[in-house]
Amino acid sequence: MSSLSSPSRLTTALIVAVPVLAWVLLGWRLRLDWQLNPQYYHGWLVPVILVVLLARRIEDRPSSDASKVWLWPTLLLGATSLLGPVYVVMEANPDWRAPLWVWGTITFGLSLIACGHLAGGKGVRHVAPAIVLAFFAIPWPWGIEEAITSALLKVIIAVTVECLSLLGQAVHQVGNSLVLSQGQLGVEDACSGIRSLHGTLMIAYVLGEVARWPAPWRVAFLGFGVLVAVFLNTVRAVILTWQAIHQGIEETSALHDRLGHGISLGAVVVLIVASRFVDNWIPPVAPSQPERRAVAGSGAPARWGALASLGVLAGTLIATEAWFQGDRVRLPSRRLAIHWEAGAAPAAVTTGTVPARARTILRYSEGEMLAWQTAQGVDARAYHFRWEADRISLFSLVHRPDICLPTVGLRRAGNRLSHTVTLANGERLTFQGYPFERHGESIFVWFGVWDGDLNEVHESANTGHRLLNTWQRKRVDSRESVELILRGLSSWDEARGFLQTWVRDAVRIRTVDG
Repeated sequence: MSSLSSPSRLTTALIVAVPVLAWVLLGWRLRLDWQLNPQYYHGWLVPVILVVLLARRIEDRPSSDASKVWLWPTLLLGATSLLGPVYVVMEANPDWRAPLWVWGTITFGLSLIACGHLAGGKGVRHVAPAIVLAFFAIPWPWGIEEAITSALLKVIIAVTVECLSLLGQAVHQVGNSLVLSQGQLGVEDACSGIRSLHGTLMIAYVLGEVARWPAPWRVAFLGFGVLVAVFLNTVRAVILTWQAIHQGIEETSALHDRLGHGISLGAVVVLIVASRFVDNWIPPVAPSQPERRAVAGSGAPARWGALASLGVLAGTLIATEAWFQGDRVRLPSRRLAIHWEAGAAPAAVTTGTVPARARTILRYSEGEMLAWQTAQGVDARAYHFRWEADRISLFSLVHRPDICLPTVGLRRAGNRLSHTVTLANGERLTFQGYPFERHGESIFVWFGVWDGDLNEVHESANTGHRLLNTWQRKRVDSRESVELILRGLSSWDEARGFLQTWVRDAVRIRTVDG
């Protein structure tokens, strides 16, 4: 045994508390993604499974190796200090997923440093594969997620069309929809992604970690998990389409969610069975024979390093709140109010209910819509959605016309335009115009997104814009969008005139005490 003293329980608790609190802060920010986004329902399971995997790793950890007294405490404090700027950026940009990954990466490093405190470098290498699981609970950046899911959806749709053709059914593809003789059926509602993809990847990784497979086998099994998700989603699409053909499109709603849950369960079963076959190909790894030896990361340096790191975490929360409240007079927030009767008159109103599937996908706090036809024969449909601060990350910006509408069969027919409308009180609202075409018919779409102070939210907001918002102490407390879809017009001039009239008649600005 080494002559070095083992860490006291208090020292151990303080060291472990640093990464645990950092993970808790991240989990609190992600809780609504885990609760409301079907792609990340599994997020609630990640902390539980992670604790189990860590317990297994700690149980058979290798012998500890000694290190310099101040090495790990210094690293712990330095890494914790990096969290401060990231937290401020996250507060100013709740819809930006990149800082979530930066925070997660730094916290992953804190977790490894804590292991180094307690078990030395060998302990870090031994425990790291289990802690990697935490990344499966963090939503992918929008660009990456949209690119991957869109590519996989195209594969699913193409295979579905071929399968139905072999079964003698006349089906063809339009965007992310299948056109049947009964109408148009979305293989997966626009922008909603592929059911269970992220959860399937998590299960695939967990099985590899439980069996302690080498890294190449784990990566290969993750690829197999993607194939399983694509296959099961294709089966689901074929079943839904077959039912729509023989029983009607409206009958697919009841089966839609049940099949989704079946996919999640089926993926787990397939992966477990497949992992048993993989186990037969990989020689079992003999567990390490632990030799309990204390490391030099114990004692006063470790204790004071952990206390200082916890102080930095607390200071981060306090300083962030002070940063956004400093030099700021809290004014009533401004919101849009839509007077539908004024905007639609003299119109034939057809419906005023947001479809259930749209409510499921968009996860908004408040939403309303109206569809009507004017005396001139223009078919108009308007949507107004609002997201509270804790829901802004849930699809409030990515669901734009140029992303969603092409997936349901509309084709872009020109460049985007911009038009600013001046309200009766002098306020100005800027809308982006998108021209589309379907079956030779022109469709004009106006779309605008604003934050809680009715400042325009730019769709192409880059890193520079987001960091500038942080520097200017702009913490968004809500976000809202208005979309106007017009059919029966022949030119942009007519579409611009319709927008101008509708906004002036229907859109008002109201103040709400904050």
